[in-house]
Amino acid sequence: VLALQRCTYSTLTRLKSSKPRSPTSMIRFLATILLFGLAFGQRREFTYEDCGSKAEIVSAEIEPCDSDPCVFKRGSNVKIHFTLVADQDSDTVQLEGKINMWGVLIPIMGLERDMCKGVVQCPVKKGETYTGTLVVSVPSFAPSMESHVVLKIIGKEGESVCAKTPILIK
Repeated sequence: VLALQRCTYSTLTRLKSSKPRSPTSMIRFLATILLFGLAFGQRREFTYEDCGSKAEIVSAEIEPCDSDPCVFKRGSNVKIHFTLVADQDSDTVQLEGKINMWGVLIPIMGLERDMCKGVVQCPVKKGETYTGTLVVSVPSFAPSMESHVVLKIIGKEGESVCAKTPILIK
């Protein structure tokens, strides 16, 4: 206990003797933090076309995304953060993701279909709000292209969410 008191006293003495920071240096520090946040944590709400959702989509954001449409780099991971209000009671929640490639909707490879595995807490209850994050890997061999993705969330009573959004793969 005595050593802890000495350490605390020593720390207080050092803090007391250090000179106060100027408002200008604090503003520079905050501006630097903000710039790093914008550069490395680019997250924004994305535009999507509702294609038959029955559940209420409260918010939907993509990370990284700093433009519309979002630009995804091959060999990277994309995170889709969402909040929605369930339209049905269901023990299961399935995700179906497809990308339009040359006019054909193709299932997105590597997408975990079972959203009960770490995305939302199952069973879901009608009227309750759920927040989750989907992680999608963009394959390094994916062609550079402008396309659109269709994401559907399906419960035991059928489709709850259907959203279509344009993307650009580079």
